[in-house]
Amino acid sequence: MYKSDPIIEAIFDEKEIEKWDSREYGADEEYVERAVLDKQYVDLINGNDGEKPSNKMQPISIRLPEPLIQDLKEIGKKEGLGYQTLIREVMKRFVAAENRKELNQAISENERLREKMRQMEDMLEKQA
Repeated sequence: MYKSDPIIEAIFDEKEIEKWDSREYGADEEYVERAVLDKQYVDLINGNDGEKPSNKMQPISIRLPEPLIQDLKEIGKKEGLGYQTLIREVMKRFVAAENRKELNQAISENERLREKMRQMEDMLEKQA
């Protein structure tokens, strides 16, 4: 896991890296310290990014193929995003596109019905 990270390799020897990877190091609650974050970071984590006050984040579990996750991580790295942030952004764009598609369909149907109504009004005027 950490073996490909040059910074980790510079700090730890191979045995220590294996102990971190196997969770021999770092998994004991005795060494865990609660992080104190500024409110701005808590708000960002919880989705209170100013768009909507109800953007609270909800953790979910999703199964994705490993190659897809690796691709998302690589794309995220290029874009300067974490892969979960990238997934969230992709999903937001998809939902926005689907909502636009529904709106466009409703507008088209509305225009079609208005045209039909005009045609019927024209027919009534001709008959009168």
